[in-house]
Amino acid sequence: MSVRVGIVGCGGISHAHVHRGYRTLREKGLGDFVLRAVCDVDVRRAEALADYIVSELGCDRPRVFADPAALVASGEVEAVDCCTAVFAHHTVALAALEAGLGVTVEKPFAVTVRAGRLMVETAARTGAVLAISENVHFEPRQRIASWVMEQGRIGTPEVIVMGGTGADVWFPDKIVAETPWRHQRLLAGAGAVLDLGSHSFDTLRTLGGEVAQVSALTRQLLPERVRRGHEGQVLERVPSEVDDVALLLLTFANGAIGMFGTGWGGHGRPTGFVGGLGIQGSTGSLQHTPKGQVLTWDDGRTEIAAELFEREADPALREGWFPQGVTEGFALELHFFLRAVANRTQPENDGLQGLRNIAVSYAAIEASLLGRAVTLEEILESRISAYQDPLDRHWGLLP
Repeated sequence: MSVRVGIVGCGGISHAHVHRGYRTLREKGLGDFVLRAVCDVDVRRAEALADYIVSELGCDRPRVFADPAALVASGEVEAVDCCTAVFAHHTVALAALEAGLGVTVEKPFAVTVRAGRLMVETAARTGAVLAISENVHFEPRQRIASWVMEQGRIGTPEVIVMGGTGADVWFPDKIVAETPWRHQRLLAGAGAVLDLGSHSFDTLRTLGGEVAQVSALTRQLLPERVRRGHEGQVLERVPSEVDDVALLLLTFANGAIGMFGTGWGGHGRPTGFVGGLGIQGSTGSLQHTPKGQVLTWDDGRTEIAAELFEREADPALREGWFPQGVTEGFALELHFFLRAVANRTQPENDGLQGLRNIAVSYAAIEASLLGRAVTLEEILESRISAYQDPLDRHWGLLP
């Protein structure tokens, strides 16, 4: 029986869910779902997404709502795909989870660790499915790298480096994704270390194991962000209240150490680590390169990871990870969520994974403020939360 889905939040990312996610699943014969409703506080955006769904999927037009609570109470859906701005994730998710609806939430998982922890606790109490919409987690590059590590092809991880200090598309001072709220602390929570970092910390945790401790420096480099016209003229100026750049030193629970950088602004040209990701294991290395992920051993042998995976990975594993040959991350994240809702099981990308990803982000900010290393447990348990306390107070999350 098809899972009845409602999309809450009808901005840009919702269109990616429809086109790259639901449409891909439908085309690949994995369309055991029906989009029954869309919701946005700006009803014009909801109406536009409803029309887009009809054009992309050739289905009946979803019912349009302006209030998430009304959608939850309507009985129209059994699963909610939350594509709102991050500050609304916990309010949408909590209402849906309390009603027993499955929920998948776009990244970053929540505006603070307390908000995310409340979501996870509510899902556990109600038995409802809670997932993080982390498309990078399911993409072939990360899946294949995780297979390499799980197989011990380069031994145990010892050193991991990843990232850069400027996202080309928004460098040096563009309003990120043309959404000014991303630069407002109360609405975004944090800047690049949360918005971009949550993708990267999923990768680092998947490949290197759980993060145990973080040392970091975070900075706000630019006092404002701008939107420019085609001729370079400034059309809009937005004050920036959140970090532009973050540099982290990581200690993993298995003893590995890591170095990570992220950012979306600065001056001149962005900088970064060669290839974007490198892992040194006890017997070899894995490096992102223009030719793909390359494995190298001390005797000089090299191997393209994707070719090794294709040649040696269990066919059942390949089909399990990429059913019907689907490799699009948006489609896979939604497929596994919908399957969990249908089977009443928790997916691989459950809420706890989303919470741990943002905990690393906030560990970086709190460590920078304190001038010392902090542990993930201190962050997850909110024993250290000076940066987040004003946010939690604003959103009514403090006891």
